[in-house]
Amino acid sequence: MPTAGVAAAVDICQPVGEKRRKEVISASANDGDSGPPKKRVYKRYECSAEGCTTHAKKGGVCIAHGAYGDRCKFEGCTMKEKINGFCITHNPLLSSQPPPQQKSRKLCSSEGCKTQARKGGFCVKHGAKLKRCSVEECANKAVSGGVCIKHGANIKLCSVVECTNRAQRGGVCRRHGAKVEHKRCSVDDCTNNAQKGGVCYRHGAKAKRCSIPGCDKYAQRGEFCARHSGEKVVNKKCSVDDCTNYAKKGGVCIRHGAQVKLCSSEGCNNQ
Repeated sequence: MPTAGVAAAVDICQPVGEKRRKEVISASANDGDSGPPKKRVYKRYECSAEGCTTHAKKGGVCIAHGAYGDRCKFEGCTMKEKINGFCITHNPLLSSQPPPQQKSRKLCSSEGCKTQARKGGFCVKHGAKLKRCSVEECANKAVSGGVCIKHGANIKLCSVVECTNRAQRGGVCRRHGAKVEHKRCSVDDCTNNAQKGGVCYRHGAKAKRCSIPGCDKYAQRGEFCARHSGEKVVNKKCSVDDCTNYAKKGGVCIRHGAQVKLCSSEGCNNQ
C-alpha cells in the first residue's frame, strides 16, 4: 500500500501488443492529509502505426489508421476501411482505374512560341486568322453574332447602374473594381507587365511608336499615343474651312461639333 501523500500509478489493463492509451496518476486515500486531492493527470500515447505521431484514440491507433472503424483487409495496412473492406489505396476497383488526365493546351506550331494556338495550329501573331466584324470596313474582332462590340455584339455589361462598360470580373468593369491579372515580365525580380516576347519595354520588348509624324511616344491603342488617339487618319484635319485642328469624329474637331466622351466627374468638362 502507498504511504500517505505519495502518488501511486494505477495501471489500466490493455490487450497484449498495443500501446496503453493513457495512464492515470491519482492521489492515494487521504490518511490524515487535510490538503485537497491531487488532480488527475492523463498521459496520451501516439498511434502505433509506423511513422504516425497522431494521438491514439482506440485500439492503440488514431482515427486515420482504424480507430472507431474496421481496418483495411490488405496485409500490413492499418488504414481505415472505406469501400468493400479496403482503404482507398488498396481498393482493387479504384486502383485499376487510371487517374484522369488533364487536357493540355495546344501551343503555337511556330518554333519557340509558347502562345496558345488559335486556328490552323498557330497563334494570332504567327498567322492565325480570326473572325472579323461583318460590318463593312471594320477590322475589329467579331465577339458575338458576327459583329464586334462597337457594332452591337451582345456582351455582359457592368452591373453598376448607368455604366455601359464591359464587365470583367465579379460582374463589374475595371473602373468599378474588377481586378484583372496581367502577365508579368519574365525577368527575375521585375514587376512590370509583359508586352512582347514575355518581357517588358525596359527589358527588350519592342514597342510601337505613335504614327503621327514627329511624335516619338509609344502607341497605346492601335497606331496612336494617348494624346493623338483621336486621329483616325494621319494628319486628317477638320473639314471646316480655315480650321487647322485635327478631326476627332465625323470629320470635324471638338470646337466644330465633334461629340466626344467627357469625364463623368461632376463639373468636369475634360475629355
